[in-house]
Amino acid sequence: MGNSVTKRLFVYALVILFVVGIATGLTWALTDGGNADYAIPETAKVVREDNYDLEIKVVDENDQPIEVARVKANWAVDPNRRTKYTQVFSNDEGKAYVNMMGDKFYYYNLEIRARGYQTLYRQWGDRRTVEKKVDLPKELTVMLPKGQTIGGVVVSQLGEPIVGAKVELYADSEWNDESEYYSRLQESTPTDGNGKWELTNAPPEMNDLRIRVSHSSHLEGNQNNRYTAISDKAIEQMKGKNHRLEMKRGLIIEGRVTNSEGEPVSNALVILGQDPHSRPNNDYLPRTDHEGNFKYKLGMEGENILTVLSADYEPMEFPVKVSANMVPVKVEMKKGTPFDIVIKGEDGKPLNDVRVVPIQWESNRCLELLFTEEFPLKTNVEGKVTWENAPNGSVFFRFFKDGLMSYSTSLTPQEDAHAIAMSKTKKVIITAVNAETGEKITDFAVERGYQSGGTTEEPIYRYGYRQQQAAEDSYEHEIDDINDRFKLQLKASGYKPTETQEIKATEINGSLWELAVKMQPGVGPAGRILNPDGTPATDAEAMLFTANGQAQIYNGEIPRWDRISRVETNDKGEFKFEPMDQEFGLVALNESGFIKVMPGDVPDKGDHQLQPWAKVTGQVIRGAGPAANQQVALNSSRLTYNPNDPGQSFDVRSRYQVETDANGMFQFDRVAPGTYEIQDQKQVPYGNRGFRNLSSGLGRFTFESGEEKDVKVGGVGQPVKGQFKIPEDKKYSRVDIYAHTVIKQPEVTLEQSSAIGNTLLKGFFNNLSNAAGVPVDGKTEANAAEVAEVELPYTPNFQVTMNEDGSFQFDQLPPGTYNLQGNAYIQVGQDDYGTHAGSFNQQFEVPEPAEGDPAFNPEPIDLGEVEIVPQDRMRNLRSSF
Repeated sequence: MGNSVTKRLFVYALVILFVVGIATGLTWALTDGGNADYAIPETAKVVREDNYDLEIKVVDENDQPIEVARVKANWAVDPNRRTKYTQVFSNDEGKAYVNMMGDKFYYYNLEIRARGYQTLYRQWGDRRTVEKKVDLPKELTVMLPKGQTIGGVVVSQLGEPIVGAKVELYADSEWNDESEYYSRLQESTPTDGNGKWELTNAPPEMNDLRIRVSHSSHLEGNQNNRYTAISDKAIEQMKGKNHRLEMKRGLIIEGRVTNSEGEPVSNALVILGQDPHSRPNNDYLPRTDHEGNFKYKLGMEGENILTVLSADYEPMEFPVKVSANMVPVKVEMKKGTPFDIVIKGEDGKPLNDVRVVPIQWESNRCLELLFTEEFPLKTNVEGKVTWENAPNGSVFFRFFKDGLMSYSTSLTPQEDAHAIAMSKTKKVIITAVNAETGEKITDFAVERGYQSGGTTEEPIYRYGYRQQQAAEDSYEHEIDDINDRFKLQLKASGYKPTETQEIKATEINGSLWELAVKMQPGVGPAGRILNPDGTPATDAEAMLFTANGQAQIYNGEIPRWDRISRVETNDKGEFKFEPMDQEFGLVALNESGFIKVMPGDVPDKGDHQLQPWAKVTGQVIRGAGPAANQQVALNSSRLTYNPNDPGQSFDVRSRYQVETDANGMFQFDRVAPGTYEIQDQKQVPYGNRGFRNLSSGLGRFTFESGEEKDVKVGGVGQPVKGQFKIPEDKKYSRVDIYAHTVIKQPEVTLEQSSAIGNTLLKGFFNNLSNAAGVPVDGKTEANAAEVAEVELPYTPNFQVTMNEDGSFQFDQLPPGTYNLQGNAYIQVGQDDYGTHAGSFNQQFEVPEPAEGDPAFNPEPIDLGEVEIVPQDRMRNLRSSF
């Protein structure tokens, strides 16, 4: 039955009384989990020293105790993954005592934080490892590294400070203490009376730092509540505590909601838009008052949909055109259609207390905000649930209950109740045995594959994301979704990685499936790395690259986020990898040099001598002068293919980034030998999804080992400008604009084109074949020795973005023929990232300078008005926007 207003008010009262009672009875404080600089009440300093399970001593980098460090713990208490939480504080000896109340637990997470120090995290076990108790030490000492202070100010468009804005920051993890602990910036803090905010626990390196700012009456540039990437310049401003973020006041939408008799509808939810996850503030969810009136303060100008939800009426959508002077909105709600569902178990018996969550009707996904955990829609003892006021159309539902596999489907109201059958969760128990002896393997790791290509019938699974260690000689995986399908890969020292058959929830008979996986013994690649002078490289890193994993070199180092297998050499320069199940190449590097060994050329053992790095210096010219403070990138342009299997590539991508100085000068150290493209890059906003880099080709160069080369790029060609015609009633949220270099081909007839294409394709693979020394048409089995490096054709591209008035300009394009191409996107509702609305494509020339003229001509080539051809989001042509 629908929830009445009286019931809701009664529940609200109970919740308030419960919270007040708990707050007054606490002997130690529960503080704001997001704010690192929380205030510590006196009662928080009381710690429990009796019957504790874990003693944690928190110290600084000088081994001195940190008082009033907060220790938060959470753990699973049963295979259904119900969790418990606790938090305690360290005393004057830096000690905190955690009491798990005698629980058997299946994973355990710790978070340790203190003002002025980086927050550290550690995890034992995993949520998906069920019925395996995690062993914890009785005592633990944790050293918190010093944090750095960052800050800024949040202001309005008028420069006035905004008080109480919520500033949230997130940065990737930094590993410490041999990967047992990791630090992560994941904090939120409010602005003070001057609009200022400050955090004292930021790590020194903030990889991929993102920010989200929300307020009850102001909008940030990221208006759909996503985190926005922060530029390097903004990070430096935060370190100086002078970062400035401007918010604009949201437009106010006022109105009244009544039923068909004109009576007010109270407590109705009012949402601007159709996606609950694109709201500008997750904490802002206004409701109508007892007179049915509402005031929505976070409106954005333009056409949108106002979604109104009430358990006592059918969900409503009301089109609005939001503006500064819009008239009050009048919404009339009507009774909906009763929607009956009966849910039974595998035995045919009714299931009580199943949570039924309507998610979406038509294109609106806001229904999940209506029936929350506070006011759930659940089955009764007869397994029946009735939604009294459903829309008269298809609704997508999800069904949940502990111990049962979740189920999702779309249903339409009908005269008889819909019958849903739900099954108990299933468990897969994996054991590993030696394929040759049948002996049980007691120590192995398991990784769940993720789908990457293939077909629905035969998906391709890839690995390299997250491994989990088996416990007590076996690995248990709980399947809690009826639509689940996956493969697992097992790894064990001295054995080749082994993939299981595909596991489908719908094909497991009963609640338990035991699967013994046979693993083939093997020997992994090993060897020794030597420095360029022949001495053992005791500080080198080595990694393997395969057809299923791209290796990356970033600024002459292996990035922490790279998922490729890698090891460090020992004091003799030796390395050793676990056995491989596919072809692989080897990369090794240290401060003195670099080496890449192609697939098929990596011996089982032996020496590999590093070659000295190249060093590249140069200058970027924009127009007639130096390009100061310009981001410059150096990207490798060689790919490695197998001629007998062109879809198989072994990539090692080298990428370097640096900023030019005031004279446009740049320098790259530790450049691996090879061919590279030099690009300039400009960071611009990317809809409401953060930032992106616009790249423009500046030239291609080859660098040899140990070479020191100076290059000069840019300063040739002409500017090129144009103007897009913008529809009067629409607004482009963004226009992607590219100038692609055109390689001129001879004119051919339609009949000739197919033959020429086949000839070119065969010629390309013949080149691969010649490089590897094997015929294309032969039936030879592909092997690692046939892998060849191929140079990609150099066709530089140039990117710019559209200005507010629809104009655009390339600052300099070298002489040549270009295709001007791109796509236009129109803002729809709150999603200013936009929906595809059209595309454009035209060709133009940049002439060679006349003899004796300067290489750069500052007079822009004017392309005039550029027509955007209207298309729908599926790229189909349409008559208008």
